[in-house]
Amino acid sequence: MDIIERYTTRRARTSCLSAGLFAAFAIVVGGEVYRTNSVAGLFSSPATAAVNLALFAVATIVCTATLLALVRVPAVLERRSPRPAPAFFGQRRGLLVMWAIIFAAYLPCLLAYWPGLFSYDIPTQTNYIFTGHWTTQQPPLHTLLWAVFLKLEGVLGLKAITWFELAQMLFLSWSFAYVLSFLARRGVSRVAFAITCVFFALNPVMAVFSVVPVKDVLLAGVMGPLLVGVAQLVADPRAFFASAPRCIGFGACALACCLLRSNMLVAFALFAVIGCFAFKDARKKATALFVAPVLAALVVVGPVYGLANISAGSSAIASLPFQQVVNVVRNHADELPESELAVVEGVLPAEKAAAAYNPRFADKVVRLFKGKESGTAALKEEIMALGKQWIAWGVRYPGDYLDAFLALNIPYWYPLAETPDPYSQRAYIETALWRETEYYSVQDASLLPDLRAAYERVADFSALSGPATRWLFSPSTAVWVVALAALLLYNGPRRRHALLALLPLLFWASFLIGPVSNMRYLFPLFSLYPLLVCAALQPTCVFASRNGKSQGRGNTSVGNTAQHARGATR
Repeated sequence: MDIIERYTTRRARTSCLSAGLFAAFAIVVGGEVYRTNSVAGLFSSPATAAVNLALFAVATIVCTATLLALVRVPAVLERRSPRPAPAFFGQRRGLLVMWAIIFAAYLPCLLAYWPGLFSYDIPTQTNYIFTGHWTTQQPPLHTLLWAVFLKLEGVLGLKAITWFELAQMLFLSWSFAYVLSFLARRGVSRVAFAITCVFFALNPVMAVFSVVPVKDVLLAGVMGPLLVGVAQLVADPRAFFASAPRCIGFGACALACCLLRSNMLVAFALFAVIGCFAFKDARKKATALFVAPVLAALVVVGPVYGLANISAGSSAIASLPFQQVVNVVRNHADELPESELAVVEGVLPAEKAAAAYNPRFADKVVRLFKGKESGTAALKEEIMALGKQWIAWGVRYPGDYLDAFLALNIPYWYPLAETPDPYSQRAYIETALWRETEYYSVQDASLLPDLRAAYERVADFSALSGPATRWLFSPSTAVWVVALAALLLYNGPRRRHALLALLPLLFWASFLIGPVSNMRYLFPLFSLYPLLVCAALQPTCVFASRNGKSQGRGNTSVGNTAQHARGATR
């Protein structure tokens, strides 16, 4: 089959139509929800409904045609035989050089925020450590790492936060260098490799996040090597399973991801179920590889946390149901029976919650949860009663539930969403959210105040709001990059290649029921852009097997695959 024809098969047409429908939904429906936080305006009159249906049909046709053209791009690039990246960067010395360069590029950011940032969740985790009352609201693994540095503060000589962020910068820069080394070994084009180097080393968003002491940054550092492992597994399962270090490293990275974020545990479990069926020739080994980290994580979050007296914290999964219930109270309070409102009052102060309701920031409602005021038995009964009421209202008021769901997460997928979001008003990168606690404080002593001012313009997005950069750095871009990579990989030489984008896509989907759209949640996906884009545009290169053959149909070489394979085996 001709290489161009391979990208315009029935599979391509069907998948592009499905993606086109999603894109049309995001443009037409998303535009209305973004303006009004409701879908009702789409059908306010028969004429309006007809116009919107016509717009949806046109958008679907245009988006589908565009995507059908895009799925041909990898084939066109293969025919041009681009020059591969220098072999030096695929060797150990090249990895060390890239590691040093990226770390050196991030170091001025730490000096600008000296002695370190004390923002986001780290003050809360500090309280956990000093009071001895740990909860799962913040990942105990991340809290444990911070506790080690606090313990060693007197020995190390500098503030614990400084050493913690230095260690984080070292790990993150190594992870990015590891991804670059993998791409160089596989022989990606010199241009793509150069752009990737710039993305990692000179990207100010990367630099600022490298000194933000949150779980999401460490998760980004772990997800890079994890997805490299997925690419190696997809390329050559036999060689992968024959290497014990690779299997152990993959399992360790997967376990770390699951322990750094509870929603990653759910995402990886779903990925494991799908992944097992993707390897018919090695299903037992694939099942063991994917399921073992999930089982290990369940043991840790269950018996191990119990033995360590780590109590359960509030769950973000309550955000969406609370938003939906309160939205019904806001819109239908006059017609709701007192008995139903009483069920809500058992868990939330209905009137106060309705007044505090923010369509894109669920924490304002979640913070009113009365759980701390009730005993365990009473609380369980009240929550079960609210759960039944939530189901009943969902049947009665589906439109209000849909509005609450779409409005809560729309900054994650509407392509024209503003950054920062005008409703939630959360900063792009919250570099000054908190500065001290009762037990530990960090006083600003910037060594490079002018540079810090420049980084602050990145953190508040003003430096990135230009027409050439605002879309690239927007949180809503994550779904489009990941989804487009999945589409191209699915329509490439082998459908199994799409597994590389599946885990990031599932991870993004888990945030749709979260409390707010926040850039730091998506930072792990943002850091995966180079790997996903290179794999999508040069699949027969990135997924070249160790025996020098493309993992396409029949293992036949296509275009410059042989040249790429030689780079992969250096």
